[in-house]
Amino acid sequence: MTIVTIKDVARAAGVSSATVSKVLTGNSPEYRVSRDTVERVRKAAEELGYVPNVSAQNLRSKRSGMIGVVLNEFDSSGRSMHLRLNSQMDSIQTVHLTFDGALLSGLTEAARIHNTAFVVYPESTHPSEDIAHRFLDGRVEGLILRTNPTIQHPLLTKLDPRRIKMMALWTQDVPPGVGYADIDHKGGAALATEHLLSLGHQKIAFFGPGEKSPNQHFSMRHQGYQNALKKAGLTPDERLHTEDPQTILSLFQNGEVTGVVGATDLQTILLHSDLVQAGIRVPEDLSLVGFDNILGSEFIAGGLTTVHHPTQEMAAAAMNGLMGLIRGETVSRCRTVVPTHMVIRNTTRALNP
Repeated sequence: MTIVTIKDVARAAGVSSATVSKVLTGNSPEYRVSRDTVERVRKAAEELGYVPNVSAQNLRSKRSGMIGVVLNEFDSSGRSMHLRLNSQMDSIQTVHLTFDGALLSGLTEAARIHNTAFVVYPESTHPSEDIAHRFLDGRVEGLILRTNPTIQHPLLTKLDPRRIKMMALWTQDVPPGVGYADIDHKGGAALATEHLLSLGHQKIAFFGPGEKSPNQHFSMRHQGYQNALKKAGLTPDERLHTEDPQTILSLFQNGEVTGVVGATDLQTILLHSDLVQAGIRVPEDLSLVGFDNILGSEFIAGGLTTVHHPTQEMAAAAMNGLMGLIRGETVSRCRTVVPTHMVIRNTTRALNP
């Protein structure tokens, strides 16, 4: 197989090799190469089947052309409450694996569009091992850090964003100079609450951790729930916020609640199980809305109404943001909150008059 070089393209287009390089690297406007010459060079490159030597380009530009992705270790403590059965713990692990799969899918597609590649670094489980030095020797141009919503990723403070570009994934809590990509937790919970309000519900509880939770996602989701109530002219009642299924049962039996917004699908599923055991029908007696749209949620409780968690879109936004930082864009332009949307199924219905 014959390798086509820049000299071959230059010969076919009747220009110098330097002109071909300027055209094919996108620098023709800077060097005022005429439009006719640009078109002639591109046509010659296409006809000859010229493929740029990425390794050589990276060597000349002193760039590695590689992105690092650090996946933090899974911690189930912030993902669900009061899990009593092994099968439920298995469900958490399944959600985690599905989540990481969606992340990698989104990163892969965005990397393909940017004509770049990434390498995944599983985070060390040994507390004494400092892996920060791995990323400062030029092997990667930038880092995407999948965070834990409970604590800030240690590399965000150990690494200087002036030395290596960084994007935090699944958080909005970052130091100066670091970009982020997250979903709209507040807006999603507001959508869930507004959905119940649109069906005539006004006695709406929030099931799960709230603003005081160390998990920033739960805190923002509770704030979104409260914001939607206030927007509707209702005063949030702290008695309608609980992490205990038995409290929801008592509130329902006392006629104090007709709808529930769950902090996650897993927590909502747990509540649904207790409601069924108590003889309460969903949605005939009580409407439920989850959050995350986890795999299989369309089969849970006859089809769980929930807020979709746009994981792939969030991952793509992280890759896009990091490439922007590498190109020199401002940090403010590389911080993205991806919108959520409702998935309406069968666990909500209009309030009976």
